[in-house]
Amino acid sequence: KTIYKGKNIQNKNYRRRMGSFLEILCAVLIPPVGVFLRFGCGLEFWLSLLLTFFGFIPGMVYAIWVLTK
Repeated sequence: KTIYKGKNIQNKNYRRRMGSFLEILCAVLIPPVGVFLRFGCGLEFWLSLLLTFFGFIPGMVYAIWVLTK
């Protein structure tokens, strides 16, 4: 039983890291989508969308910052 639980914990850590990787990848390619995956249609998403309209780089920087904090 202990071995199974250990594999289950490793699997959860892998899924969490993979989810974070995909969110950051989306944040680099399409900033509002990466933020939407984590926060939904909250303030973070709308701010990311607004910054992306002003320029791609500010939207990308904000999205990565929000996802990594």
